[in-house]
Amino acid sequence: MRRYKLTDEAWVRLGPLMLAPKPGRRWNDHRTTRNGMFWVLNSSAPWRDMPLRYGKWQCVYHRY
Repeated sequence: MRRYKLTDEAWVRLGPLMLAPKPGRRWNDHRTTRNGMFWVLNSSAPWRDMPLRYGKWQCVYHRY
């Protein structure tokens, strides 16, 4: 497992604390978005270089 991904155990604790989606467009999965944030923070890369597997960088940045 990579160091910037949440474990299943950690997600069981954090999942219920996540915000409810706002009205409008459907949000990306909380876990995927958080992993994207951790990727950027641990890699020190710019948001635009975040891999697409975490969603669009603009969406992840906005929720950061």
